[in-house]
Amino acid sequence: MQLGKCKFKMSTHEVCRWSYYLGLIFIMNMVTSCGSALFFNSHSFSSDSKKVNKPWRGIPDYRVQVFPLDTFPLLDYVSGGREFGAYRDGGYRLHAAADLVGNPGQPVYAITPGKIVDYYLFYQATRAIVIDHGAYVIRYGEIDYFWDASVRVGTKVHAAKKIAAIGRLKYGGGMLHIEQYAGNYDDENLTVMSNPPYFRRSDLMDVTPLLKSLERTFPQDVLTM
Repeated sequence: MQLGKCKFKMSTHEVCRWSYYLGLIFIMNMVTSCGSALFFNSHSFSSDSKKVNKPWRGIPDYRVQVFPLDTFPLLDYVSGGREFGAYRDGGYRLHAAADLVGNPGQPVYAITPGKIVDYYLFYQATRAIVIDHGAYVIRYGEIDYFWDASVRVGTKVHAAKKIAAIGRLKYGGGMLHIEQYAGNYDDENLTVMSNPPYFRRSDLMDVTPLLKSLERTFPQDVLTM
């Protein structure tokens, strides 16, 4: 018994049409697969999904910025003569910083990664550290001493690095006197006695908005060294 041969012929037009349909189906399957993968990657249901953009305790996050003390100041820094722009010397000059009142010996932390560029005597026998943070310069004033031997001029620090301690002023208390500058540090004095009313470098900034933005992120929330 001989089976008959099955002949199947398609015109050129039909071949093109079926090729188009098959190609369209292939593309739709690819799009569906990719879309599903993107959805599940961006909507992770694991317990870690809520930790995105938050520093993990014990792991350094070099993008984060932290408050320079590990607690809120004992007094607010927006009134009482502690605020930026407060009168000094009967109004002859204006306060170039915000004063964060704390206890002498309380640790002071780097706000964000940077390089220590200067360290010197400052006010009432206290000292100051200047850190170039790249986007801005911070003078951490009225401090007592470097925190440890690893903190020296020329060294780089990460956010929440202990850099110093609050100094003791003549009246017995202490505070962190903190100033912010918009530029970089090029071995020039930040105090400029010929530039009233703040008597500081011309790129002095009001540090209050920066501090306010950091009040919910304390150094203990990230790795400290």
